[in-house]
Amino acid sequence: MRANLAALKAEFPNGAEGIWITQDNGWWNFWDGAKWNDGGPFQSIMLADGSVNLSALSDRLRELLGDKALINERMSLDITNKFVGMRVGTQPTAVTQTSSTTLAWIDNNGIKAALPIEVCPKILKMSYMGNGGGVNFYANLDIVENPVYSFGAWIKPEGFSIGIQPRLRGYNVGGTLLFDITLAVTAANMIEGYTRTETNGGVTGILNVQTKFAGYYYISVTLYDIPPTCTKISEYFQTDPYTVPAGQSGTVHVCDWSCIIDENIFSYITYDDNVNNRFMPVTNEQLFNRNMQGINQKNRINFNIGFRDGMPTITNAESTIEWLNNITELNAPLKINVSKKILKMTWHTISASLAWVVKTLPIVPGDSSSYVMGFWLKRDAAELTTGMASRIRGYPTSGGMLFDIYRNITFTELHEGAAFNGIIGGVNWKISVGPIYGDYIYITHSVTNIPITCTNLYFYIQPYIGTVADKTGIMTICDWTILEGDTILPYNLYLYSAVEDSLRPWNNLKFMTLGDSITAAIRDSVVYNWPLRMVQKLNGASLVNVAVSGAVWRDWSDTVLDGNPISGTHNNTISNQIQKILNNNYDPPDVIGIFAGINDTTFTDPVPYENQFTVNDVVVPLSNADRTTWAGSMRYAVETLQRKYPNAQIFLGTPMQNGKLTTTHNYDAVRKRWEIITELAARLSVPVIDLFKESGFYDLFEYDLADLRWTYDQLHPANPKGLERLATVVSRYIARYFSV
Repeated sequence: MRANLAALKAEFPNGAEGIWITQDNGWWNFWDGAKWNDGGPFQSIMLADGSVNLSALSDRLRELLGDKALINERMSLDITNKFVGMRVGTQPTAVTQTSSTTLAWIDNNGIKAALPIEVCPKILKMSYMGNGGGVNFYANLDIVENPVYSFGAWIKPEGFSIGIQPRLRGYNVGGTLLFDITLAVTAANMIEGYTRTETNGGVTGILNVQTKFAGYYYISVTLYDIPPTCTKISEYFQTDPYTVPAGQSGTVHVCDWSCIIDENIFSYITYDDNVNNRFMPVTNEQLFNRNMQGINQKNRINFNIGFRDGMPTITNAESTIEWLNNITELNAPLKINVSKKILKMTWHTISASLAWVVKTLPIVPGDSSSYVMGFWLKRDAAELTTGMASRIRGYPTSGGMLFDIYRNITFTELHEGAAFNGIIGGVNWKISVGPIYGDYIYITHSVTNIPITCTNLYFYIQPYIGTVADKTGIMTICDWTILEGDTILPYNLYLYSAVEDSLRPWNNLKFMTLGDSITAAIRDSVVYNWPLRMVQKLNGASLVNVAVSGAVWRDWSDTVLDGNPISGTHNNTISNQIQKILNNNYDPPDVIGIFAGINDTTFTDPVPYENQFTVNDVVVPLSNADRTTWAGSMRYAVETLQRKYPNAQIFLGTPMQNGKLTTTHNYDAVRKRWEIITELAARLSVPVIDLFKESGFYDLFEYDLADLRWTYDQLHPANPKGLERLATVVSRYIARYFSV
């Protein structure tokens, strides 16, 4: 390369071999034996620094490059509640036994300068002078039924020779204390990477000091195994020790005190160069759900069915109501998370129209003249018989009913786009039907111009009014929601768009998994099914899971491929799981994951791996591959599945470390399996999901039963923490693979 053509000619007047680039124009030049010639542009003209801005790039690339505005927008959607300086909008409660303590709002310009991304507009500042009293402040959060919550905040201690104690207390609806967890961080331990675990009342709390920016530390506390009876959590920040020694003084700044439902709290105001690894994956499900919740948050009154209010009232002794788990029934057709439970009412009418479920809502007279309810209803003629009715009644504090609005909806009317409206007792009403997903249809019923004397509303869902006596039927309902206003957004409904699908190319994929007891979810195939949770995280369309407890990679000498892999038999191999797939001719998947190997107890093959592929440069027919070897069984699995499903992407998962430190399960034994699987995956040219190195399952942590993190028996991740952890790790591998 030379500066320009003149410089090239001056240095080599009689020519030179090869191609020479001139920097001034980016062209390539060559000597033809008599003179120098230009061959045209070799490279494009260099773009000047700063000449391309983020707005010229796709959202996906902007996210990967760390566009602060885009990250801020996306990550803020993940926050369930923001205490300090955010939606609550008021200072938390101060509890102090000393008059020398103050609590005040200050502007956050300081932390804005420290963090290269927006944070909340206010910081809470607590200044104290110890005189033997305790110092803290707190906020309360009403929670829904969920076993995992995470809290996070930016903390800046100043003049601090003592420490800070995040403290979380859980209460039931009657106010009884269920757990009290305190996780102190001393001044010496206020460093990135510090972690601490405490357990109380059966609840485990894990504290992490995640990151630091210019004196601010991001601290998160995650609570696991929260009992279903818990309806409120009080979160405190207090000094450590709580009783501040006399003469001790200092200041604590707290910013963006937040909470989410999940173990993975993202400090959405945190930013670094590794933004993709830090923030992925944010799925369509998360984006849309959080966005819809944010839009509805101001007006949401209640989520009745499947949330913390419990069951509604039933008004017919001949009817029964029960909870159903909706993971497979409703999430699959909707392809997005809805409430955890579905209400099923089975009725037998003694006389006409005496079966219904009802929720009562006290309202403030004159506060609003409009209310709306919405619900998913299973549209099944065999169950609902003639149809259903939606009904709203209004009552004053005392006296008779003010209005009674209902509309029968026959099965011929249960179609997307149907709408009915009218005026009864001066109240306007409207019922809209749709959209439809699978067997479920979304129905909304609004009332406006409610009289100011109305103090109670009764919301009913019931069989077709006027049904004759002795009729039987079933009504299945999910996410019964009541809002103040005349418009309801079905927050759990997501309509796919080409834009979102291009940003999240893993959307709507079909998944298939094979493996052993870890993938088969032996403890409870519904509750602890990590493959199903993974599919939900990736907004997948479906899952076929053929894993069987005890399965091995290598066939036994007497293995028969009959498509019936039974645990405890020599037919329980990956090859026979594949035979089951071939026999059943399942719909073509987009993603196939094979997670096995922990039950294979031989760590070598009798001949070199390559002998199962080629011998003396001659291809070994697949039918001749020895499936009793690692190489033969893995070659058979991958090639057979690729031939059956040529458009599917296959992933091979390695075994995880585990706490069963026996000869066949200790670190060295698992490492040998890892080496075999990763080497053969490279030979087969399929990606590896490396659970051995990167899942976070660490054998010594799982070995101590008193300190279990993600397993319930040292091996199987069949508890809420292990389920979420494994599903998160695998979903991130797959999301990164499909990202473009």
